[in-house]
Amino acid sequence: MTNLYTPGPQHGPSDAPTTPQATPPWLRPPTEPPSTPPSSRPPRRAGKAALAGLLAVGLTVGGGAVGATLADRDVTPATRTAVVSGGSSSATAGLTDVEQVANALLPVVVDITATSPQGQATGSGVIMRADGHILTNAHVVNGATSVSVTTSSGERLDAQVVGIDTGNDIAVLKVDGNGLQAATFARSSEVKVGQAVIAVGSPFGLSGSVTTGIVSALNRVVTAGDEAGGSSEQIAGAIQTDAAINPGNSGGALANAAGQVIGINTAIASGSGGSAGVGFAIPSDQALKVAEAIIAGKPAQTPFLGVQGSSRITSQQAQQYGLGSNSGAFVQSVVAGGPAAKAGLREGDLITKLGGTTVRGWDDLVSAGRSLTVGTATEITIIRDGHEQTLQITPAARPASG
Repeated sequence: MTNLYTPGPQHGPSDAPTTPQATPPWLRPPTEPPSTPPSSRPPRRAGKAALAGLLAVGLTVGGGAVGATLADRDVTPATRTAVVSGGSSSATAGLTDVEQVANALLPVVVDITATSPQGQATGSGVIMRADGHILTNAHVVNGATSVSVTTSSGERLDAQVVGIDTGNDIAVLKVDGNGLQAATFARSSEVKVGQAVIAVGSPFGLSGSVTTGIVSALNRVVTAGDEAGGSSEQIAGAIQTDAAINPGNSGGALANAAGQVIGINTAIASGSGGSAGVGFAIPSDQALKVAEAIIAGKPAQTPFLGVQGSSRITSQQAQQYGLGSNSGAFVQSVVAGGPAAKAGLREGDLITKLGGTTVRGWDDLVSAGRSLTVGTATEITIIRDGHEQTLQITPAARPASG
């Protein structure tokens, strides 16, 4: 398994290891024992210089689809989160080079300092709303006894933690400030491989740092953990980029060429803890969905299908179950009484489509599943005994880990 490190804050309160998981939490039964060695997650920056408490992040089995899609809404950044479509709309006019995009992004990205009994950790955040709500990673502020925010103008503000969702690595802060400029968010569902991106944050405490690159891949599934072998949340549908992301970048913005935020930087793949050209961001659709649930005081429900499996199909399995040369997510077991079982899925089925999304592997299933709505039925297409079938599956809320 590839070792990955998240570009979060350096040395922070939330870098504590948790129990490793082999199967995505929303797919695994609550009592499933840990089996797969952990990957790693975003580091933070401690003190003034050195790397400390780096988190490891790793790819889990499979690929994935972009996370939750938000409903269209007509709102303004002054009162609500702005969500616009893609980077090809008229909203992109005028922002044609890196300097212009950087000038648009720097005022909406802040430095975050989180103090805990273990010391200070620094990370980054994105201003969601002009009323002072700030979006960041959970691992940046989790466990902190006090949090402060420094704006691009140098103003330091005390921040309250509105809420934390460690399962999605999202946290929301609130500061009292006047005239804050809110970010504009593009729909991550419209992001394309190869498009230009800019990352903004505070790597190694160097506030207001800007790096450029492209979207290297979409629909990655990364699992956060620590170097000691623990793991925590799993992020589905992550955006992969080669824009330089380092410790302290966690919670910062990944934006398109129009200056619209398409993701929240959260992890890097590295053997040293520094940038190796492989970074990951939580898709904006997913990040905003979770953040708005936090602000509303509601739990962010993660869809649960109740299947376990793999993308790897042996020739014996293909022959035994009549799968031929089809690709998809191979079902190895079904959780008794879960949504998949109720839908009629069985061991040996090959899932090829979920909710209109083509499933080529396990990560595709994980990410497509995250975009579903709990309690709303959707179609799931399978190959069984050489024949294609379409069933109806209704995701449940992910059970609490046991």
